[in-house]
Amino acid sequence: MDERAGPRALFLFPDEAAQSDAEVCSGRYRGWLGGEACPYSEGGRMPGAAEPGLEHPCVVERLGRLSDWRGEIALQFPMELGARELLKCKQMFLLVTVSLGDR
Repeated sequence: MDERAGPRALFLFPDEAAQSDAEVCSGRYRGWLGGEACPYSEGGRMPGAAEPGLEHPCVVERLGRLSDWRGEIALQFPMELGARELLKCKQMFLLVTVSLGDR
């Protein structure tokens, strides 16, 4: 797994700092995936979209702009991500994509 390339996504949890896809999809973060990589991941990372602007294969729901959720749930995220779309993956985690192809 090449973590030097930077995160493809940031996973958001209530009252916790955002976590990179390398931590969550690999199964390292808090053992929520039983210490195993997500079966939908690519080498323990969020799969990339086939082409820029296309849907990521593990996304199951689009929830609107991240900033619209600020008062609803206690998600912590960098303010510059507020305009990004909040997504839900097949493991039911909330995330925003940050890869270059999504900008």
